[in-house]
Amino acid sequence: MQIQLENKAELNAQLSFTLEPNDYTPALQKELNKLKNTAQIKGFRKGKVPTAMLRKMYGQSVLLDVVNKILKDEIDTYLKNEKIDVLGYPMPSDDQIMYDFNTENLQAYTFKFDLGILPEFDIKGADTSATYERFKVIIGEEMIDHEIEQLRKRGGNHFHPDTVEAGDTIKLEASELEGDDLKDDGANATFTFMVDRVTNEETKAAFLAASKGDILRFNIHDLGEKDEKGVRKYLLQLPDEDDRTFNDMFEGKIIQLTRHQNAEMNQEFFDKVFGPDAVTDEAGFRSKLQEALSSRYEGREDALLFRDLQEGILSANDFPLPDTFLKKWIAEQDPQSRSLSNDEAFESYKRGIRWTVLRERIALANNIEVGQEDIRNLVEDKIVGYMGGQSIDDAFVTQTANKLMSDEKFVREQFDEIMTDKVFLAIKEAVTIVEKPIQEAAFLAALEDAKQKTKAQEALEDPEMAEVNSQIEDAEIED
Repeated sequence: MQIQLENKAELNAQLSFTLEPNDYTPALQKELNKLKNTAQIKGFRKGKVPTAMLRKMYGQSVLLDVVNKILKDEIDTYLKNEKIDVLGYPMPSDDQIMYDFNTENLQAYTFKFDLGILPEFDIKGADTSATYERFKVIIGEEMIDHEIEQLRKRGGNHFHPDTVEAGDTIKLEASELEGDDLKDDGANATFTFMVDRVTNEETKAAFLAASKGDILRFNIHDLGEKDEKGVRKYLLQLPDEDDRTFNDMFEGKIIQLTRHQNAEMNQEFFDKVFGPDAVTDEAGFRSKLQEALSSRYEGREDALLFRDLQEGILSANDFPLPDTFLKKWIAEQDPQSRSLSNDEAFESYKRGIRWTVLRERIALANNIEVGQEDIRNLVEDKIVGYMGGQSIDDAFVTQTANKLMSDEKFVREQFDEIMTDKVFLAIKEAVTIVEKPIQEAAFLAALEDAKQKTKAQEALEDPEMAEVNSQIEDAEIED
């Protein structure tokens, strides 16, 4: 067998294999003998079919299978022995001769494959010499006060006073007016509204001065509903098919007032928020709450850090790629791919490939692996999370996980998620991280800016090529 590697352009090469008859004849004969022992052809006993007949009937397909297996093994062996790092897998060259694989006339076959070769490089930007900033949201007294107020509201209770105050909810028995009198067959309804939402200041002042049992007159459109539809549906509770008209003015009797009372800052409240005896005074409660608020932002702080890590490492490792091979790969998978539509889209595609290569090399350098158990654990955790904390049977979780993991694409996505997280954690531990205090508003603005940049990047990417990226990545993993 003759093997030849020819560089066609930077990182684009052609690998040729020439198979002589003696390279594949033994394997061909072996496969025909296997077929002879199993073939069932009318007129012949099992195992007695003449080899010449089998060769004539099945020789072409058997030879094709034999040659394909030899080629696959030889390609893998050659690339491994020569330590050639390729992108994806070899593709048949455009000038490949098409053979008919005639077993009656065995001949030499030459097969040509295009390779996309990855360059050798040392990863930069992923060690202690690289410094990255990590935002740390400042948890100030104002934020703690606001959170305490929200917790006290959620932990409070309702009671029914006799006089109206700001913030109260009022329940009315209301009837439509016709001039100064109640309208015959007019609209009647019992409804509630919040006094703070009353839009007319005079009407609001009248309600704030009222007590349970008082009767007031008002324009029903002033009670906080933004439009006619809201008034009909939520106040008058008219069905959609009821198209009657009604006057603006109504008379209503206050039949109930409801007021919210915040929870007291006492031991019962402390225990309810953090568990029995976790804190015993207000100072300890505020300190514990500050920790809790800080941890609430950790995920998003890490998300921004990871994005910066990715950007920094990509910028530090702008290695070349085999453009000719990549374009052929894309066209083979999807001739209409947006990634081939313009230079900007193609560069965006290459950016994704670069990150895939970097991620896998970092994983390899750090002995990072993702196994089936990792994937199953993630899938089961997601199932439990989807149920919103409800108690669910273990058998249901297992059955659902089995069904999801039968989807190859879904499993690949989970693999990617776990691998990316593990790689980022490894990078985080390897580089120098400097915390940068930041106010909440500025942090949220930075987070939104990052989201918009991500959307802009995704707009350049081709959804149809996601599967192609995954295939290239899988080939990298296998190598």
